[in-house]
Amino acid sequence: MRKDKQALLAAKRERLDVEFAKYRSKPFEQLYRLIEDEEGGEIEINGIEMVFSAFAVDENDGRLGVLVEIRRMRFLGWSQVQVRGFYASPNGSTVEMENEDLWDHGH
Repeated sequence: MRKDKQALLAAKRERLDVEFAKYRSKPFEQLYRLIEDEEGGEIEINGIEMVFSAFAVDENDGRLGVLVEIRRMRFLGWSQVQVRGFYASPNGSTVEMENEDLWDHGH
């Protein structure tokens, strides 16, 4: 892998980690709003335009599944999608999603 691509992926992962930590520290009530109102928009990382988004899914067991992702649009579709997710409970506890959980949520 070329150094510039490695640097871009590393910068994207760093930004994802910052956003993930920000959302993981939010109160349950604020996260619940992400079910109806996804947050995000265009961002720039190392001079490349990308799309950031954070959204939630009601897990029907009292918890929310919260996903934070950064995507880069290339040619015919999305590529280089990086995502992290966690489950949030009303008592304020959170548990990071495993890879299988991300797949269950479409990633």
